[in-house]
Amino acid sequence: MCATACVPQTSPGSSAIAARPAGSVAAFVELHIEQGGVLESRKLDIGAVTAVEAAQRDDEEGTVAPVLLHRHRDLLYRIYEGHIGDMTAVPLVAVPLHEIAAHALDHRTGFLLSRIDGMLTFEDILDVAGMPRMEAYQILSNLLRKGVIEVR
Repeated sequence: MCATACVPQTSPGSSAIAARPAGSVAAFVELHIEQGGVLESRKLDIGAVTAVEAAQRDDEEGTVAPVLLHRHRDLLYRIYEGHIGDMTAVPLVAVPLHEIAAHALDHRTGFLLSRIDGMLTFEDILDVAGMPRMEAYQILSNLLRKGVIEVR
């Protein structure tokens, strides 16, 4: 039985998919997503989030992952909600403003971070984000893991 190391390990830019026979990319990406579901059911939310991100990262051409992410959307929402926690909780910025630049955030992450004002809940932030829910989940999850935001 595995703890958190159930997810196949690949690094960004690896040739994990390139080394696979043509046609197996979908199976490889779907394996990551399904692994996320297994880890989520075992309450290993961070491993499940990592599995989902590996599925997207390993689909270098971006042709397979979007289809599979849509097909497994409800599972992926549960995975991210499990990692984020109580969706009615109010997140706070956890680092001083002058340190945020050191995190090299992209403009979409910066926009979502600007919605975190100590009054809006995670659910409220998702509602006003103006971006696909999955993308907002991924950004909030990354901000939590990096310690840029927190819930008290």
